[in-house]
Amino acid sequence: MSALPFFDDNICAYISERLEPAIRELFSEETGTLPVDILSEKGKGLRSYVFAETHKNDLPVMLRCCEEELKNLMTAGRAPSSFYFERVAILARKEKNFELEVKICEVLIKAYALYEEAYKNQGRSTPANTTYMSEEMAKRLAAARKHLEIQPGGTTK
Repeated sequence: MSALPFFDDNICAYISERLEPAIRELFSEETGTLPVDILSEKGKGLRSYVFAETHKNDLPVMLRCCEEELKNLMTAGRAPSSFYFERVAILARKEKNFELEVKICEVLIKAYALYEEAYKNQGRSTPANTTYMSEEMAKRLAAARKHLEIQPGGTTK
């Protein structure tokens, strides 16, 4: 049984340097303090997939899972699972929090673009294809921006 390889530091550094500001901006105020400890690189806490069923309707927990997926991208060079980002987008829309929906879509699209770019710059092909999910999130992003524009107090044109 072979595990997925950890990727070289150049790829992780490239992604981390460009993604860190977006992560800090999005997650610092949104997740706050949660009653659960989700994935840490040293194996402490629970893996984020544990929460996919048990907390799929809990916005703060899903946000924390997104944060951990992005941290995993920066430390291991692995593409983040789109499930958590989709859940946050869905839950944000239900709450009419279109600003959060826009942010989460933008962050995932940026993460996937950086993932592809980092590997391309190293002359390597990516282990996972993120094109389909990037396109799906781009569609969701366009719809969220429209909702944000027509929302009372939004930036109507």
